Amino acid sequence: MAPTRSLTHPSGKRAGHGGGGAVLAEVRLSLKRKARGRGPGVVAAAAYRHGAALRDERTGRAVAFDRRDDVVWSEIVVPDHAPGEVWTLRGLWNGAERAESQRDARTGNVIELGLPSALPLWRKIAICRELMRSELTPLGLCGDIAVHAGGAHCPRNWHAHIGFTDRPVTEAGFA
Repeated sequence: MAPTRSLTHPSGKRAGHGGGGAVLAEVRLSLKRKARGRGPGVVAAAAYRHGAALRDERTGRAVAFDRRDDVVWSEIVVPDHAPGEVWTLRGLWNGAERAESQRDARTGNVIELGLPSALPLWRKIAICRELMRSELTPLGLCGDIAVHAGGAHCPRNWHAHIGFTDRPVTEAGFA
């Protein structure tokens, strides 16, 4: 279960608990480490996040999640100096896999971020881009962002998955 934190308004009221004043959203943020041998690989996880079909070049396994309909927006975010291969979802995560030699290597990370359903889509996207561009790409890390809408069972469950590499990238590839 992802940790949550209730924000408190200056009036002393907790978020979403009435009593007048502004109502703030619950914040949900979690970090998951992706390593070989523990759960799906980074290529399969990226395909799932983006609702895409990808092939893991290391294992030869193809995965297809292209029938998902809850992915409303996605993009790749990389430092300006990154080589061309990491500017695609397939190239990014297969490159991250190639950079690691140990059989139990950690190959990536995923931040899951709850997004307030009341915000317009452009603002949800801006929050994700700002997190990636201010905290991760200055370190040379590459990543992807996928914003998911809440489904019919829970329409207010807007959230984003921000996958990012464990290694920084240079002009020559992963360090």
